[in-house]
Amino acid sequence: NGSDTASKVSMHSEIHSVDEVMKRHREEMSASSTANISVKEAFRTRGDDAKKVIVSELRQMLDKRVWVPVMGGKLSAMQRATTIRSKNNPDGRFLKLKARLVAGGDQQDKSLYEDLSSPTVSTSAVFSLLAIAAHEERRVAVVDISGAYLNADMALETPVHMRLDRTMADLIIDIDPTYSKYTDARGGVTVHLKKALYGCVESSGLWYENLHATMVGLGYVRNICDKCVFNRTGADGHQCTAAVHVDDLLITSKSKDSISHLVDGLRTRYGAITLSHGPVINYLGMAIDMHIPGQAMITTTGYCDEIAKISGVKGTARSPATEGLFDTREGAALVSEPVRVWFHKVVAMVLYLAKRTKPECLVAVAYLATRVHKCTLDDVEKLQRLVRYVHATRDSGVVLRPGAGGISVRLFVDASYGVHSDGRSHTGSCVVIGDVG
Repeated sequence: NGSDTASKVSMHSEIHSVDEVMKRHREEMSASSTANISVKEAFRTRGDDAKKVIVSELRQMLDKRVWVPVMGGKLSAMQRATTIRSKNNPDGRFLKLKARLVAGGDQQDKSLYEDLSSPTVSTSAVFSLLAIAAHEERRVAVVDISGAYLNADMALETPVHMRLDRTMADLIIDIDPTYSKYTDARGGVTVHLKKALYGCVESSGLWYENLHATMVGLGYVRNICDKCVFNRTGADGHQCTAAVHVDDLLITSKSKDSISHLVDGLRTRYGAITLSHGPVINYLGMAIDMHIPGQAMITTTGYCDEIAKISGVKGTARSPATEGLFDTREGAALVSEPVRVWFHKVVAMVLYLAKRTKPECLVAVAYLATRVHKCTLDDVEKLQRLVRYVHATRDSGVVLRPGAGGISVRLFVDASYGVHSDGRSHTGSCVVIGDVG
């Protein structure tokens, strides 16, 4: 429970600092380059730059035959009632303006679908895969499939119609004048979706089944424990493993030819893909460094910086919490709604981080997660300390080092019974792969 490097202050001074933190939070959010903006706002503030990226997105939709235009007046009453809207969110990220046309899936009737689930690879599977790669000194690569969802066909038995507003319709007509005959009285165009557009409730599941079929066609077998891990043994006897998280694939193998076989197969099937490889790669927001033979170092420095920036909290701390983490004051007043929303958002971000590269934060963040709907100024102070610790340890992470013993797995479990006044208990576990990790 080391002392904060931030200057010591009294409880009353710490409470006062909440206003300052919220002010910095609002400033950071308003200045954030990653915030979504509306099409009208994009045109007003970005002008021709916004129009170029939106037109580029629409061209991709037309090239991939994502939809076919229909006469809105000829749709049945039920079809008109269930037609969903489109949304187009230009996104300025790292000084690069991007746009994505998204369907309003919140308007779809979910009862029409038997299964809307779509798996993503588990963190434990990714870490196990990296530990194996470190032990066997495998090559590592990451593939990002561009416009992934748009390669999957929509289900024929559940047709989905979407209306493009006048702004989108005018841009499409500039690209393809034949759309002009499909405009309605308000200048919009209704289309019948043929491909799994982002935002539709069934799109992620359709994409997974499409990719699964592709992997099987390339000779890969799905792992029985994780549906998003695929393996194939090449002619040279080396195994190639791929972990799938939506449209991002982490690939490992000792054989360069096996990796090339998979990359070429994906490129043939899906066209544009982005490939990165080497001893240092990025996957799911994690930087994976395999410079040292037999070891994988996993960090999330960028995400730590983002937490510090969005939270507005400054300074550092030497531990995630003090001995008073679980202490509560009877009758303590709840914070205002804006502070509660801020608290909830920052806790969720730290929880995401702790589940990946900072497990030492799990105790603190697990407790704070129980306070998101009833947080007090004491809880805010505890969260501020946790963020300071995250900032202080931004460059540290998880090291996977199987060692000479190889991929041995050890599990440590402990439970503390009745540690709270209401009789509730805590339990926890730690899994170690090999010597370290």
